[in-house]
Amino acid sequence: MSPPLKKTRERLTPNSEKPTFDILPSDIISEICEFLSIKQRIRLSRTNRRIKSVEKATGGRNLSLTRVNWTSDLQHISAAALNYDCVYASVLPENGPLISEEECLELVEFFRNARTLWLQITCDDCSRTVSMLSAILKTIHYQKLKVQFTGVEDSSINLLSALTMNRNLSTSNIDLTWTRGYRADFARIQQILTHLPQMNRLDIDFDINESSEMMSLSNSPLNDATLLHIVQHTTEAVLSVGNYTGQGILNALTPTNDWLSFYIAQSTVEQLRKLAENDPERLEYSEDHSEEFTIYDNETGKHIEGWLQTEAEVPFPDSALWLLEITSVPGLEE
Repeated sequence: MSPPLKKTRERLTPNSEKPTFDILPSDIISEICEFLSIKQRIRLSRTNRRIKSVEKATGGRNLSLTRVNWTSDLQHISAAALNYDCVYASVLPENGPLISEEECLELVEFFRNARTLWLQITCDDCSRTVSMLSAILKTIHYQKLKVQFTGVEDSSINLLSALTMNRNLSTSNIDLTWTRGYRADFARIQQILTHLPQMNRLDIDFDINESSEMMSLSNSPLNDATLLHIVQHTTEAVLSVGNYTGQGILNALTPTNDWLSFYIAQSTVEQLRKLAENDPERLEYSEDHSEEFTIYDNETGKHIEGWLQTEAEVPFPDSALWLLEITSVPGLEE
């Protein structure tokens, strides 16, 4: 035992001659733990079993980065303190035994009401995986969340609910990716997207290829309804390709969103051009060449720019895709 740790233990260990830290009620010790750094809490928990138990049950640890890699073959969670020292790591070997309920409960205790700047999750989507992660991360607070779904089942709706519902995310950034070949339940994903709470920024990406079931624009969970909800509840949003209409895009020109980017089909560009022709006082349409256009909305002070994407940039067989960016025009948004 190192000399500093030995002195700490001697100073805090109960004795009959001098009152010590250990005589304090558990609720007081718990409150003290909330003000200590991770390293201080670890040192304190080593003094005796009672204090260790109280510290563990207190929760509320301050972390910089929490990484989760959770599949049927590998279950790994690591957590780093604000100084980026690793304070927790749980690794199970490939093809080894699945994590037990007891081990899951230990993780629930460790991450109870924890605060982390970054929460990064890569997981498959079997119901057992999602159920465990939902329990472990249910009360964790985060500044930035990145989730990558890699499985072939669609239980992602349950994990997203646990990570986003009944939370204050007004200053949080969330990045969601569904990988290639993902068998998504589009209706359920639409449901969660139209109930997301207020947040700072949202990124959504569907990694599509020729083998994906998401090869038709009509299949995308992103549509006019999800677009409207997202822009009303974010300051910035970067979205994947969706089944948007020209009128749906105009309806989504809200003052609450400062920057919006997403992909649209050629048919939607034609709809926007037609809407501008029918209402020239509101919409000023200009086209520098066949691969770029601009629309100024005099009613909302929004600036819409569109760029035709090459096949290499966005491989999609249905039609040509355009990248759309919507920003506020300085001096007009007021």
